[in-house]
Amino acid sequence: MGQVCIHSCSHCRYVLRIEERDGKDQYDVTMSSQQSILKLYAFSTQFVYLLREGLKTFNTPRYRQFAKRLGRLIRHTVHYVSDHWENFKNHNKSKLNTAMFQRLQLEYDCFFLRATKCIFSSLKLGIWQYLADIPYGTISAGMLWRIFYVLHLDYQEESHSDFGSEINNWMEVLSSPDLQIQFEEKCSDAEESELFFLLSAFANMAMSRKKEEDIFIKRAVMDLFYIGFVSESTRDANCKNCRDLLSMVCQQHPFILSHLIQILKLKIGDIGKLSTYLVQEMPWTNWKPLGEDLEVLFKWLKCPISSAENASTRIVLSKMNWELGYLPKEDHIATAIVVAEAFMDYSTEISSQGIVNTSVNTMSNLAMATISTSGSLETQFCKWCWEMMSKLRLHMMDQSLNEYDLILSGNPDIFKQLQDFDLSQPIERVVSAAVSKNAIACYTVLMLTQVGHSLPEVLERGLGFVKVILDSGRFDHTMELLSYLLPLFLIDNSAVDHGQLIYILSRLVNADQTYLSLAKTIITGMF
Repeated sequence: MGQVCIHSCSHCRYVLRIEERDGKDQYDVTMSSQQSILKLYAFSTQFVYLLREGLKTFNTPRYRQFAKRLGRLIRHTVHYVSDHWENFKNHNKSKLNTAMFQRLQLEYDCFFLRATKCIFSSLKLGIWQYLADIPYGTISAGMLWRIFYVLHLDYQEESHSDFGSEINNWMEVLSSPDLQIQFEEKCSDAEESELFFLLSAFANMAMSRKKEEDIFIKRAVMDLFYIGFVSESTRDANCKNCRDLLSMVCQQHPFILSHLIQILKLKIGDIGKLSTYLVQEMPWTNWKPLGEDLEVLFKWLKCPISSAENASTRIVLSKMNWELGYLPKEDHIATAIVVAEAFMDYSTEISSQGIVNTSVNTMSNLAMATISTSGSLETQFCKWCWEMMSKLRLHMMDQSLNEYDLILSGNPDIFKQLQDFDLSQPIERVVSAAVSKNAIACYTVLMLTQVGHSLPEVLERGLGFVKVILDSGRFDHTMELLSYLLPLFLIDNSAVDHGQLIYILSRLVNADQTYLSLAKTIITGMF
């Protein structure tokens, strides 16, 4: 190959309209015409065919590196032609009539298909890596489907005919059980590196298209998911690669995360704990879930805490972006209620205990957590619930400055946005648990209802709920609540003398001097 100076080939320079001026190469797309573009396609096709003959001739392991060199030349040719076509199209699209533009695009699509087939038909030569590095974004949607279909086949033909051109309904063809079995068998038999390059090509196809082509993107994602997590013959070796590729696609197209949730809804029973492995690396911070997506997650959260559904939901909710304004306030509220209800189902805390019993229980949990950092499933779940509640932007004093001022001024309109402690049906179960002194239920009603926003309600019922949270050992959440409640006491300075408020503040001030604190020091020092 070193004996043939491809880059200095006069024909290559001619068809790309590259001229040398003052000792430097100059590229000017305005020098190209419709005829020169067609000549470029014709020349490039023959050049690719020439390289294909080299791949056929040296189709042995001995010439593997040489085959890679030929494959790289095919890739470079596709990139040169694609860049030139894009430049020409951007510069002349308004000048070209529709018929000529369609003809040029069709000829480009056919050239792209031929080059792709040349690479794909050269098995076990290590050149499938170039399938993942050609510009799929420049071809038409119809040709993309066609190439995607061809890559599902065990393509061995030497001819480059119009194979697949007669197909109209690509989704129907690709959903064929026979094709799916054939594709799975091909993936099972392929070398690990070759399969990775093929799957990378699928991911590259999906990432190269715009959101409007969501049907194709979802189809490509389905294949990555199937090979990496559903197919028993391929998932052990490919789950990590497919997870990384899916993450890349979702980073480019966050709406695919919703599609992924719906796929998991159907397949989570088949893949089990692999679902938690999958969702751990997805870019959930970019996701804006639909209502149906949250319904799935909320249903999973109510599954047994040892289940894959429950664990997957906790990972997803923890990694979502709960910053103010990113998601609707309604999503924060709905999530808080569901998390509180789930906590109430699985909590190991004993309500209505005195400080001594609570301290003994807390010391026991602390000792177990120190010995085994993971703790029991129940302990992990309860810890997650409290952490999740703190991530949500629930209290009106934790919103914008406008809501902050409206609450302090007692504006009645702002109170209409709150859940009603006595009347709102969505939080009826949470309210009942709060009355029964469940700590997280108390926290929820303080965040969502008037008992945590109106000073008279805070004095009458709210401080009692804060005391329940404090007595359960949640000092951090007590401090969080006070940061929202204490500004309300500026409305009436005499309210600061309330007995329960003084009790709460004194408990917090002396928290480090209690027997519980001393016991924590002893226990953590022992292990």
